Amino acid sequence: MNKKLYTFLIPLLTLYMVIFATVHEAEFSNQCCSPISTILHSNENQTKNMIKITLFVAPDSSYEVLKRLFEMANTSVDIIAYEMWSENILDLINKSARRGVEVRVLLEKDPYGGSEWNLNMSAMLYKLKLEGLPIEVKLENNATRYLHAKALIVDSSVVLITSENFLPTAFPPNLTNIALQPYRTVSRGWGVVIFDANFAAECKKVFDNLYVNESIYYDPSMGAGEKPTITGYMSFSPVFEAKEVHVNNVKFVLSPSNSITLMKEALNLAKNMVLIEQMYIIESDQSVSDLINILDQKVDEGTTVQIILEDNPPGNYNSTAQSLIQRGFHVVPAFYYEPKLFLHNKGILIDDRYALVGSINWSGSALLKNIEFAALIDGTEAALYFKKVFEWDWNKSSSEPFDTDSDGLPNCYERDNGLNPYEVDSDSDGLTDYDEVFKYGTDPKTSDAVTATIENYTNVSVVPSKSIVIKWSLKNRHHVSEVLICVNGTEVQRLDPDKTNATIELNDRAWSMVEVIPKVTIPVKVFPSRVIIYVDSQPPALEILSPQNNTSVKNRNVYIRLIVIDDTSVTLTIYLNSTQVYKKSIQTNITVDIQIHLDYGLNLITIVARDAAGNEAEKLLYIYTTPGAETFLSNMLSFVIILLLLIAAIVLLRRKRSDF
Repeated sequence: MNKKLYTFLIPLLTLYMVIFATVHEAEFSNQCCSPISTILHSNENQTKNMIKITLFVAPDSSYEVLKRLFEMANTSVDIIAYEMWSENILDLINKSARRGVEVRVLLEKDPYGGSEWNLNMSAMLYKLKLEGLPIEVKLENNATRYLHAKALIVDSSVVLITSENFLPTAFPPNLTNIALQPYRTVSRGWGVVIFDANFAAECKKVFDNLYVNESIYYDPSMGAGEKPTITGYMSFSPVFEAKEVHVNNVKFVLSPSNSITLMKEALNLAKNMVLIEQMYIIESDQSVSDLINILDQKVDEGTTVQIILEDNPPGNYNSTAQSLIQRGFHVVPAFYYEPKLFLHNKGILIDDRYALVGSINWSGSALLKNIEFAALIDGTEAALYFKKVFEWDWNKSSSEPFDTDSDGLPNCYERDNGLNPYEVDSDSDGLTDYDEVFKYGTDPKTSDAVTATIENYTNVSVVPSKSIVIKWSLKNRHHVSEVLICVNGTEVQRLDPDKTNATIELNDRAWSMVEVIPKVTIPVKVFPSRVIIYVDSQPPALEILSPQNNTSVKNRNVYIRLIVIDDTSVTLTIYLNSTQVYKKSIQTNITVDIQIHLDYGLNLITIVARDAAGNEAEKLLYIYTTPGAETFLSNMLSFVIILLLLIAAIVLLRRKRSDF
């Protein structure tokens, strides 16, 4: 390469790399540090401010997501959990720590039912610490409440929040051979990973406060606890893989500080449906009663509420369901047809837009006393992901299918609102019932199809002028953005939807197809209106072949021979001395003979040919009629007969008189 060229390219390439790095560093900074606006006012279209999250389901995809988080950790992993015992998770912690990642674990000191599992996990972590690994383990030390959150904070910038404890039945590494340890069934729950530094900062602030001020270090003198018993193994076929999406906003929900407030605000947003998965619902607790009262009001306003409620202890379906059903909620026992699963979830879905994922049970303790983490997600993709999970769970819990016609509206919603759960488009207007409810705010029971009707011309009309005024009406005009007028497939005018007529030019002596085509703002069915019109601006050609004008005839019955040339049907009318004597539609372009009975003397015959367009051609014939010889003899014979009859009558009369 030329040395001068080489000397020039090196600085240029260096400058390019600096600019590239600066731009991409700014982009990364914007992605990680975008401010969280109020969840109720986020804008779906502002994608540059959207937050990346990963959605997962236990047990289907929970362990794989957890494993990836540990593998991506560079500096730190903070774990907060109500219950945690898993040799596989211990292995993930061990591997991360050996890479230099600092791991802090904060567990509930005295979980309900005993602390043996947490103590045993703490003892195993403490042993790794003694090996010199950067691992610390502490136990939350507030006897007035439970540390019930289940979360991970990775590198102070990424947060995992889930409804599930970190146990083999919720985070199984091998779905074909799940160790039933400590529970006898596999746990169903939801989880989310939030890639947002601001969200992570909020979570870490709470974690740090608990870790520093309200916890004690694990000490071997507390005991080593016990490993949970294995009651067997189970195979489970996964349905839901983890999914990465971008959402408008994610709000940190924390009990006891803001959970009841944010949950009330979210439920008050509901317009169409609320889907809830809960292990139990304690109606008698005031804070829970407040939530149920909101749902009561929403049902009165037309919102459908569906609840999957666990029926095995500590679930309380059997004692609570009837009361909830009487309120108008649709409630089913969790996994009635799938005994492998236990519903440990605490999820809420609202109108296919909002999803609540976290550890918050519906109890006064969970809302007002315990330490609970949850994420309130504003994003349709996220809500629809968990809705699919809810649908699967519902179908494993109820004999009534969730969504028979797969239109996105649950059967319960469709029945509540007088729709057909077996028909995607109840009013056959081209919009699915789901789109009418969630996209366009229209009534799925009333057709929104747009219909144009040409009002002043019927099909196959014939008109006398090339310039015509076409008039029309529109049904559901409010969905129309503009109206196209086409002639023979070619657009000739484009008009505002409030217009109802237009003047157009057509070809003479020709057929034209005129169309009125509405253009719509939403994808409803459109029924344009079209008519075929023939323009005939010329009168018919009328020719009298016989008799000749101004001639005399000796016979009062004459045949008028004529021909009418025209492209349309023609009505022929004949007047004799101003009196109509003939009117009929005749064939055109062929010779026609018409018999007319004339008067003696001068006859004025007026012949009018009127075509379908209303054009007229007129001819006048003057015909003089005189009696012929035959007519004279006939008249004389009649005279003689009458005279003889008169004479006979006189003779008879005289004879009668003579007899007297």
